[in-house]
Amino acid sequence: QVLIKEHEAVAASSGGPEDRILGFSTFMTAHLYEQRQIFHALMRGQGGQIFLDMIRDVLCEIVRKDLPAGEALHREAAVQFVVGGYIAVVTWWLRSGAKQDPNLVEGAFRAIASSGLPR
Repeated sequence: QVLIKEHEAVAASSGGPEDRILGFSTFMTAHLYEQRQIFHALMRGQGGQIFLDMIRDVLCEIVRKDLPAGEALHREAAVQFVVGGYIAVVTWWLRSGAKQDPNLVEGAFRAIASSGLPR
């Protein structure tokens, strides 16, 4: 619920539809960076996959809500593409020590993901 409220606050002040759909990445990347020690501890244990699945479910709900109406298969494929890509990028980044600036990582994700969004 906290993630959804954070997203709604960012989305309310965002520009276009693309910003709204990908807006979760701004606060989520910053939050994961701040909590990177906890992330590493979680990922070492059996709870790591449960944690990632929980994050994935919440992010899918957020993106699904913000995508424009359209054909169901393409819409859901876009949801899975955006969220799956995001999870892959931040998992790689955090596991490799989060050496890059979170804003740069988030910007790279947005640049790549925006090219795959339905128009």
